Amino acid sequence: MTKVHGKRYAYKFDFQGLAAATQPQTDPTYKYQSDLFMSPYHHGAKLSSFMSPHHSMTSSSDACVLSANDNNTHTDVRNFVVVIAGGPLPTPAASDVQQLLLRTATRQHDDGDGDGGQCNRSARVESVSFSLILYKERIRMKLLVSVIVGLTLIGIARQVECANILVLMSVVSQSHFIWIRPIVNRLAEVGHNVTVLSVNVDPHAPTNVSYIHLENSYNTLYGNGTAARNDILKRSNEMSMAATISFYRFGLLGCEGAITSKGLQQLLQYPADFRFDLVIYDFTCGPCVLGLMQKFQFPPLVSVTGFGVPQFTEQLVGGHKASSYVPHFTQLTDNPMPFTQRFSNTLIHLFDALYRRYVFLPRMKQIAEQAFDFPLPDLTELEQRTLLMLTNSNPALDPAESMPPNVIPVGGLQIVNPKQLPPELRAFIANAPMGAVLFAMGTNFKSKMFTPERQAMFLEAFAQFPQYHILWKFDDDQLPMKASSNVMIRPWLPQNDILAQQRVKAFITHCGLMSTQEATYHAVPMIGIPIYVDQHLNLHRTVQAGAGVKLDLATLSTGSIVAALREVLESESYQQAIDKRSALFRDQPEKPLERALWWIEWALRHPREDQLRSSTVKMSSFVANGYDVCACIVLTIVVLLVIVRKAFSIMYYVPNMRHKEKVK
Repeated sequence: MTKVHGKRYAYKFDFQGLAAATQPQTDPTYKYQSDLFMSPYHHGAKLSSFMSPHHSMTSSSDACVLSANDNNTHTDVRNFVVVIAGGPLPTPAASDVQQLLLRTATRQHDDGDGDGGQCNRSARVESVSFSLILYKERIRMKLLVSVIVGLTLIGIARQVECANILVLMSVVSQSHFIWIRPIVNRLAEVGHNVTVLSVNVDPHAPTNVSYIHLENSYNTLYGNGTAARNDILKRSNEMSMAATISFYRFGLLGCEGAITSKGLQQLLQYPADFRFDLVIYDFTCGPCVLGLMQKFQFPPLVSVTGFGVPQFTEQLVGGHKASSYVPHFTQLTDNPMPFTQRFSNTLIHLFDALYRRYVFLPRMKQIAEQAFDFPLPDLTELEQRTLLMLTNSNPALDPAESMPPNVIPVGGLQIVNPKQLPPELRAFIANAPMGAVLFAMGTNFKSKMFTPERQAMFLEAFAQFPQYHILWKFDDDQLPMKASSNVMIRPWLPQNDILAQQRVKAFITHCGLMSTQEATYHAVPMIGIPIYVDQHLNLHRTVQAGAGVKLDLATLSTGSIVAALREVLESESYQQAIDKRSALFRDQPEKPLERALWWIEWALRHPREDQLRSSTVKMSSFVANGYDVCACIVLTIVVLLVIVRKAFSIMYYVPNMRHKEKVK
């Protein structure tokens, strides 16, 4: 059994060595000691693993000796037992038996054929048989002890290393669920037991993943036969402050849905002594259900978000959000920003911070307290327990931003290896004379949100490109007119798998962050129709990089759609620009999902480690930004100036007085 470097309690069992150790050796000195005992733990290996974590990513699958998946668990244990105890019991080596028989035969020859010799031969044969029986019994006992010790050690390692993890996902968005689901499944794959409180449920979850459904969340926002309280189209043209308020209103509505769901009450009914080793929560829309931290005695907290790097991260982990070069999600700025943009960006950042702290969080606490049977602490205090933060960002695509070391960029972790397309889709793309175009508006925007007039505009535009085949994810029941033969309409399409096809030449998209990342990763130029929140900024960055063009929903027409398609399909510059961004996005030392897994397990190994946290998280903005020091310096300068002025006044006043006295 050997120590897994960088993991506190993980050991890998050498089953072959253990089996070989239990086999009899020709040498009477057995070698099982060196095979069964643990190798010494080297602190240097742990230190190098910490200093260069990504070099040991491949060992993350060894985190748990046995997977919690039933099939894997049974296979591992069965193999262990079969190797050691299966089949016939080991017998003495053939050479040992031959030597014993040879000695017996020699003694039989030496003793002669008399009755005395016959008695001696019988006694010796019985002695040899008795020795063989003792030998087999000793091996049998040794095997039994080895099996018991081995299985006990496996059980201990599994209980310690395989963590019990709670995931809180109350953001009412299918796209956020798509982003966090790979993390959940990867944790389950390496053997952790995962409980997920979520607005969405995975019907094909691994056996060691348990979903608890927040069943009322979507009804609260989008209605169940009633008017929707979150009108996406109305939010598409909001000004900066209104868009910021709508962003936080979305979080409050999601909180209302969460606290009125039976799923939350189910989790609150867990026994008082039940414990989780780690909590992972999506902090994008606020800490509505983070009161569960108090119920489970404050396990270490890993905060995650599929929303890039939100504008309020410094309130959770500290650091500095420099408004002079980090744009608010409502601001479409240049790089670098001119003064006017820096001025407006600073104002909206300040408004956002004040609104979140003094309006949004107090309202959310009032809503959340209705669900908990104990008083909640300040929600800001709960958020600031964040040990690590995983953000859906990538330095190659996002603006440069100074972040504390416990903020880990894992942008694009939802991008998986593409699967083979169904024959119908594969043939439709392959038969396109000049390539294919994908049209998909994400998970929140529904096709019926396009008016029939706008739907007709797209169909008329697509008919003018017979040399291209168009795949349109359209989830409505009816079209205003018949589609041309080069258009395939389906209620659902495998977006990532289609974008991975070499013959896909353009992507008409709402420019959600995950869609933008997938198109960038697969090097497909974009035609963006942004609707709300960060979609305008995502498209703005794509256009700045020369990798796409914009369609304005408010001024949409058949002519503008045709012009945008011709621009992207017929100009090589867009493909060249997206190829460059794709190369930067792909060039990483490891996959973002593996990076996320390593750091989550780092939090399990160091649950109370504060070394990576910024001390500014507990400071006021006035102190963290050094404004108090600046004020002191300014005040000191003013005092010095006053003193100097006073001194000069005295020096000037005394000679004048003497001069006047002489004149008198």
